[in-house]
Amino acid sequence: MWLSDAVAAVLLFLCAATWMPRVSTSTGPSSNCCLKVSETRLHLKNIVRHIEQKAGLCPVDAIVFLTKKGKKVCADPDRDWVKKAVGKLEERKKSKGKRKEKTATTGQKKVTPGTPKRRRQKMKKERRESSCS
Repeated sequence: MWLSDAVAAVLLFLCAATWMPRVSTSTGPSSNCCLKVSETRLHLKNIVRHIEQKAGLCPVDAIVFLTKKGKKVCADPDRDWVKKAVGKLEERKKSKGKRKEKTATTGQKKVTPGTPKRRRQKMKKERRESSCS
């Protein structure tokens, strides 16, 4: 009987211990929230994607840009450069989707100029042309 009481007490303690951190972290802003916006302007070529943050659980409205180096930069969504960057990123996203649709409808793999297969084909063509001359 004493052993079952001890096991029950340990289980109760473990349940309470795993529940407590969740309760304490839900009272403040998330660790993924921007607490303030940065004045840093980014070049579009360095931005990989963006996420929109709305005030509510997080303290400020912000656009979170993710850079090629993996850094997150919080920017003011009302700034002109931020609006332009978001627009360009949306265009980039749509154009990638259209390219995927085209290759899906033709049923062929998309080969870009930089791929090894394309280079091999180009080299074969150049060899044929040079041997014919």
